[in-house]
Amino acid sequence: MHALKQITDLHNDGKVSNLIYALAKGPDHRARIYNRTVLNGYFFRNSNIEKDLSTQNSGVIVKDDESTGHIDYYGVIKKIISLDFAPNKEVVLFQCDWFDVPPSNRMQSRGYKKDKYGIIDLDTTQLRFKDDPYILGIQAQQVFYVRDVKKPD
Repeated sequence: MHALKQITDLHNDGKVSNLIYALAKGPDHRARIYNRTVLNGYFFRNSNIEKDLSTQNSGVIVKDDESTGHIDYYGVIKKIISLDFAPNKEVVLFQCDWFDVPPSNRMQSRGYKKDKYGIIDLDTTQLRFKDDPYILGIQAQQVFYVRDVKKPD
C-alpha cells in the first residue's frame, strides 16, 4: 500500500497524469470476457464461435518491430478480455494460440514456410508461447487463414 500512497500523493501534486494514476492503481478485480469486439478498425471474434460460421475474424498478426525482434507473429484469438481501470480507462487483451514462426533472418521453421511469392504456409498444430498467450488488443491486426487442401493442418 506504500506505493499506492506515493502515486496518490504524486497525482494530487499534479506530477502524475490521470492515465498513469489509473494504471498504477490497477484494474477492477472483475474482468469482462467478450466473444467479439471492434478494435483498430477490425471486427474480431474468438475462434470458438466461428466453428459453424462461413466467415473468419479470429486470425491475428502482430507485425514486426523492434519490440518483437522484427518477427511477425501469427495467431488465433481464444478469448477477448476487457480490464477496466478507474475512472474510465479500458484495456483489451487477446488470449491467443500462437503458431511457430522463425527468427527474422530465416524463411522457415518447423511450422512456417514463406515462398518466393510471399505466401506463408503455417502448420496450425505447431504452437508456441503457451505460457505467455496474451497481447494488448491495440497490437493486433487482422489476418485470414485458408486451409491447404494438400496439407489440412
